[in-house]
Amino acid sequence: MHVPRPRLPENPPDWLDSVDNPDGFDPPWPPEFGVYFERRFECECGEVWVDLHDCDCNDRCPSCNLEVEPSETKERDALTGAYL
Repeated sequence: MHVPRPRLPENPPDWLDSVDNPDGFDPPWPPEFGVYFERRFECECGEVWVDLHDCDCNDRCPSCNLEVEPSETKERDALTGAYL
């Protein structure tokens, strides 16, 4: 059975503007899967960072450019920013 996804507003919510992504990636609006992923990364060089993305994928370390898997991921509601 197909359940339709709720319609999201045309413009992104205000909470999304307050997110600082170190790699400069602006999460697309609306997110493809209806949620955002807040991901924490810890590189072997010692760099630690958190960013927001529309998928739970790897990232590159801003210090040494090594590809790193997220050490922790939390889903956030696209409209409210609340943790799910």
